[in-house]
Amino acid sequence: MSHRVCYVVMCHSRPDAVLRLVRRIRELSPTADVLVRFDVDDLITDEQAAAAGASLLRSQIPVSWGAWSMVEAELEAFRVATERFDPDHVVLVSGTDYPVRDLAAWEREVAAQGDDAWVAMDEPADPTIGSHSWRVLRSRTFPGSLAAAAIHRGVLAVGRLSGRRLLVLVNTDAGIWCVGRRRPAGEARSFVKASQWVTLSRNAIQVLLDTQAQGGPLVDFLSTTRIPDEIFVPTVLSDDPRVSVRSRPTTHASFASGLPSPDPVDAQVIADAVAAGAVFVRKVDPDASAELIATADAAARSTTSTQGEVDRQA
Repeated sequence: MSHRVCYVVMCHSRPDAVLRLVRRIRELSPTADVLVRFDVDDLITDEQAAAAGASLLRSQIPVSWGAWSMVEAELEAFRVATERFDPDHVVLVSGTDYPVRDLAAWEREVAAQGDDAWVAMDEPADPTIGSHSWRVLRSRTFPGSLAAAAIHRGVLAVGRLSGRRLLVLVNTDAGIWCVGRRRPAGEARSFVKASQWVTLSRNAIQVLLDTQAQGGPLVDFLSTTRIPDEIFVPTVLSDDPRVSVRSRPTTHASFASGLPSPDPVDAQVIADAVAAGAVFVRKVDPDASAELIATADAAARSTTSTQGEVDRQA
């Protein structure tokens, strides 16, 4: 029996770039299914999706950056993908991703390895991600740079005066305030952080959906961590003995600039993605030049599935 794969594309803008991604996925893996998820009215029509080779999920869950809604949206997409296509593995990517590997060869590698989850594990540098209970607040308008600098100093002062019992993080570019309250003794617990862009088996997805449905202290904790979209999936799967997890990237992004958002993709980032064994690279500018897209396409043509042999020799 053939190994079935569904690519879930999470997007909210620039349908031209999303459809470009869908077409490229189908070129590299003609037998794969593609599900495009969005919560923006009329972003992509059924006719446009069908022409590119995708199915649509018009979600009623509005996603807010850094909030639990991102996890809810992912889990909804996983559920719909498994119900609609019955895949062996689901691959979660963003609308600004672009493939840099031969997808059909990579899918055969995934099937041969037999893992439930390919997750790019990351060391959580900030312990307050889990030691505090966080809420994300959005603002339509933010002050100019001088006022923002004053706010930043005030936020640091609040943290010092409260003994870090209360923390406020401000992202003026995204229009977001993250407010954290230190958890009572015994409420905090260990957690695992990883990239939210993952490759999951049907078994792994069922574990995630069951965990969400059961709720309880674990979900209460994970839903109030900061960046829960990078905490929920790796923590739940790493803690479950029924799931085999391999630390390996699905998507590569560069943060060399130190900014919260990935650096623009260029030829070097593409080369780094290939060297890291990633399948996709992000964020690719929706208006990326033909030369950059050609570089990514050339990388996909030139890469072969060598990682499986590397693993066997290790």
